[in-house]
Amino acid sequence: MIEILNKIYFSIYKFISFFKKRSQKLFYDYEKYNEIIYINKLKYFNFHGQFFSEKKLIKNSNFSKKLKKKYKNVIIIINKKSSDFFHYFLDKKSFKRYALKNSLNFFKINLEGKKEFKFKIHKSDLVLKPIFSELKSKRKLVLILIVDGLGNDLTYLMSNTNNFFGLNNKFTNAWSNAEWTLPSVGNLLSGMYTSNHQCWNNQSSYTSRFNLQNKLENQVNLNEVNTTMFESFKKLGFITGFYSPYIRMNPTYGHDRGVDIFKYCKENSVDEILDCINSQIDLFNNHSNFIIAHIFDSKGPTKKYLRLAEQSLSNDENYNYQSKNELQNLNLKNLSIRDESQSLLSENLFRYIDNRLGLFFKTLNTKNYDDYSIFLFGDHGTRREKQNKTNKVLSSMQNNIGFYVKDNKFNFNTKKDNIMQMIDIFPSLSCRYSNHKSNKKIKFDGKNVLYSANKSEFSIAESIWGNHYSFFIKIKNYFTLITHNFDNLKKIKEINFYDLKENKVDDKKIPKKIFKKVHSIFKNFKKTKNFFKHNQN
Repeated sequence: MIEILNKIYFSIYKFISFFKKRSQKLFYDYEKYNEIIYINKLKYFNFHGQFFSEKKLIKNSNFSKKLKKKYKNVIIIINKKSSDFFHYFLDKKSFKRYALKNSLNFFKINLEGKKEFKFKIHKSDLVLKPIFSELKSKRKLVLILIVDGLGNDLTYLMSNTNNFFGLNNKFTNAWSNAEWTLPSVGNLLSGMYTSNHQCWNNQSSYTSRFNLQNKLENQVNLNEVNTTMFESFKKLGFITGFYSPYIRMNPTYGHDRGVDIFKYCKENSVDEILDCINSQIDLFNNHSNFIIAHIFDSKGPTKKYLRLAEQSLSNDENYNYQSKNELQNLNLKNLSIRDESQSLLSENLFRYIDNRLGLFFKTLNTKNYDDYSIFLFGDHGTRREKQNKTNKVLSSMQNNIGFYVKDNKFNFNTKKDNIMQMIDIFPSLSCRYSNHKSNKKIKFDGKNVLYSANKSEFSIAESIWGNHYSFFIKIKNYFTLITHNFDNLKKIKEINFYDLKENKVDDKKIPKKIFKKVHSIFKNFKKTKNFFKHNQN
């Protein structure tokens, strides 16, 4: 009876949720009870927020590998349905491991001194391709921590982070290439500007059912022409992991491409995200690991309510706020009061994140990797009405991000004042960890500014939202913001210039060299981007 009621409930839930499919941000909500999912005609399996495509599974019923005594261990990731045991053979000797049903089981099996490894797969079981570690392999770590909304103006709150990385490894002239998370992560994963990677759409259908797409919804995935960071590091032999509680980080956008362990960390706080990182590092402790983790607590309480941990570092200053009704009436008088209240909560959350990061950094220092590169930065800044002079989606506050990098072989004291863009991270790491030939095969808009003598003369950010396209350039001591209507990208709607303090500057007061340079940069930028050709009348 209970099973029948469950089936009825799931059927009603799916029927109601079907109409949510138009929005990719509701992917996890819609697929909540579906173990098997189809995305762009590819079959996926969902195990409590961990997603694996069919391409990652073993297809043959028998698996056998000659070991030649050169492997330390193997990791088996399996979902057992046929029995309670995983049965395998080492040098013809039989072994069994207990496997929990309706769960992914991660088995680490010692192979030292062994010559052969075998097991059989029942047709109802799902087994990912085994991951072997060689005895003499070097252990490398590339770890990228994205702290949502960490603008450069908020890094003073991150004392543990500042201490761990050191001021010589803190870039104050670092810039995101977009104003919100989805396109910014696309910039990171592809090394491309938003108009090239094309993963910017805030409202799309993730299947072609009923053909629910219009002109603004014709691109929903990271451009498949481009190699992603995960795909690149997987080819280099790294175990790849992506952990995020953000609903937009999902397979419908192609964020899982090249990822061994892709986990939707629903309502996970910074502690739980860092635990995922530690768990991957500990499980694959004989491998090289490439991990990107998205810390989302700075957006507000991850559990949808305030916990003791999130208020434990709040200050004890005295405030006299207006009533809640007055705060909700957003007239000019109350805007500044509301903004101050939200800023205080935001600052407390950044302190809380940094406090937990401090404990994590201590653990990380004990891992003793042969080589490592550790990054921490914001995907964009945090706009606060009181401090945001331009009140634009692209601005110094929104795009000048906190940025840190700690590297086993490099010190960045001579580079920390140079311009660093989000699109430069992938090409920099590609040069750092792969050979010259493989670098040539990947197309980048960014360049290796971290591990070479290359420098950037300017930074660029784009905003593609609704009916507007905005282009933001920082060059010398000026910011320029160029806006268009989406349906007429040939014609500039508005152009504004600002100084470094974001005070508006009259066009006539801009040096002629800068004025000409800005127009030249934008003209050349448009020539090289198919986005402008495909979206013009």
